[in-house]
Amino acid sequence: MLSLLEFLCVAAIATAICANPIFRQWFRDLSSKSQLSLIGLIALIVAGHFARSSNVTFPFVTWDMYTEVATPSTLNRVELEGVTEDGESISINPSRLFPSLGFGTLRIHNLLHSICTRAMSEKTALSESEHALLVAIAVSYERQNPGIELKSISMLWVELPFRQPAKEPRIVETIML
Repeated sequence: MLSLLEFLCVAAIATAICANPIFRQWFRDLSSKSQLSLIGLIALIVAGHFARSSNVTFPFVTWDMYTEVATPSTLNRVELEGVTEDGESISINPSRLFPSLGFGTLRIHNLLHSICTRAMSEKTALSESEHALLVAIAVSYERQNPGIELKSISMLWVELPFRQPAKEPRIVETIML
């Protein structure tokens, strides 16, 4: 039923365009080869729109990403937590540590998320550069907060399931400073 309604709307728009005298004159001035090419292209676009499989009709898409509701089961994020000499846990936000990077802080978050995802799925230790990144974040935190010395920094994987209570964060890696 929805496809029929869409088709009727497309037909109504096409009729309105074709009824326009300026369009008709412009179309008549085209060579017959150009007219056929234009009609063929429009037919392909419309046919591609009504075919409900983007894999078959590429490059004409059905825009399914706008018609289906995304329902992920969980939302995952990475948190950084520092522990002071007194044993106090402090949440560390790289965006606040490096505000001059602007959108560059998104790269840090994406990198941390990738590191965490890989470490959890492959059960491998952090590489030297990944270890250095976490140490640099901890050192930057200490510079911006004089008087606070961190003894460790931990990368936590937080899963937030939809419609269920939140799970306890899992420690992916703890680095002693």
